[in-house]
Amino acid sequence: MPTAGDLVQITPGTTINYDVDNSADDIRAIEILGSLVFETDIDTHLLVGTIEVLPGGRLEIGSEAAPISASNEAIVTFANHIPFLE
Repeated sequence: MPTAGDLVQITPGTTINYDVDNSADDIRAIEILGSLVFETDIDTHLLVGTIEVLPGGRLEIGSEAAPISASNEAIVTFANHIPFLE
């Protein structure tokens, strides 16, 4: 589990199912070469500085076939950070 300030890379062929609510840990950056998929039937919250989806990567926060449930919400909060390649 990443902690505050981490740089996270999701490698090709890896799928991370995001199911965290009340994200207290501010992830500095996420580089997606695999898949980051938010759960659709629970509340989720991601606090992050930068998200970079590279070729072949996938960020899914609900879809036409599997939308976020009407009784839930998915929140992505972008914190004010210097880019992770400083």
